[in-house]
Amino acid sequence: MNRDFIERWVAFRRDLHRHPELSFQEKRTAEQIEKALAELGINSRRVAGTGVVAEIPSAAGGFEGPMVALRADTDALPIHEETGLEYASVNDGVMHACGHDGHTAMVLGAAEMLAKDGNLPAPVRLVFQPAEEIVDFRNNVIYNWGFNSSYGGEAGNQNVVANYYKYGPASAPRKLLVSTTSVSPSHRPAE
Repeated sequence: MNRDFIERWVAFRRDLHRHPELSFQEKRTAEQIEKALAELGINSRRVAGTGVVAEIPSAAGGFEGPMVALRADTDALPIHEETGLEYASVNDGVMHACGHDGHTAMVLGAAEMLAKDGNLPAPVRLVFQPAEEIVDFRNNVIYNWGFNSSYGGEAGNQNVVANYYKYGPASAPRKLLVSTTSVSPSHRPAE
């Protein structure tokens, strides 16, 4: 990764942090995601009003067989930000306090790297989920957004994706692998 790559996605994250939007109100956020994907040459479509989904084809040029999905949540919380950061929220009473701005920037950064790779063993679906704070991912997004099955979860096993690339599709569930970027303390399973 070069410095320009890092600075671009840090700036993107800070822009989202500065302009947080509550669940199902992520209009500007979705527009920024669509713009970033278009700049990367990745087509996208809207789902659930403010959600965005895009695909990167496999090296064979298709979308058949097992698919890896990278998911980022996009909504903010109804919290007044008092951090004093130069990129603090300009939307009074709304803040990215869970890191969803970072999740989105990380998935877009990964999308840039994957789109440039050109040698993907499987297609990749990018899911930018709105309203994560109020909608159950597994029951809503997986089953209603065109996925057949999933593996992993909010703080799921990141190694399954690495194993897919290392050992190939025989090592993975046959339908879909879901990797998420969220491991924030507020989203960890209760102990």
